[in-house]
Amino acid sequence: MKWFIFFLFCFFGCSDNYISYTVQGTVPNVSFSGEYIYLFPFNNNDLSMLDSVLVVDRSFVYHGLADSVYMMVVRARNPNSRFELEDMLFITQPGDITINLSESSFVSGTPLNDSIQKWKDGKDIYREKLMKMGDDATVDSNVKGEIIEFHYQMALNNKGNPFGRFVVSMMGNLFSEEQLSELSQ
Repeated sequence: MKWFIFFLFCFFGCSDNYISYTVQGTVPNVSFSGEYIYLFPFNNNDLSMLDSVLVVDRSFVYHGLADSVYMMVVRARNPNSRFELEDMLFITQPGDITINLSESSFVSGTPLNDSIQKWKDGKDIYREKLMKMGDDATVDSNVKGEIIEFHYQMALNNKGNPFGRFVVSMMGNLFSEEQLSELSQ
């Protein structure tokens, strides 16, 4: 009897369900029904990781294994749809991930994906600041410093994970030697 209980515990308690993720996505209208959405790794040419999902009634669902953590991209298959559906980054972290594809896409649901959205929101705020400065204006050193500090803090808060490495790869050339040293420890 002890072995039977032990077996049941191992069978149900040691299942791999904890390493899965689910992407529940939406698109803005039914005109996208019947279209495919691609999911593929960011900065990785491994075609075995390329996948797609069909949009049905403004939504799509994708299930995957989060046995390794990857930065992924969600993109409309149809090039014409990409004008209406902004590509969205997400991380294959265990849990439920929500992605709303639109002209300004959104991701949430797990800590790393919430960080991606926070970063995206911050980038949008700084983009607007820069646009208000006008095309001919040189970037105010205070605004430039704010932008660098914002990205540095995002990288520091995500040090050692794929999102933190992504921020460093995109913005690291603007970080000081001291900041880069802190991020590499």
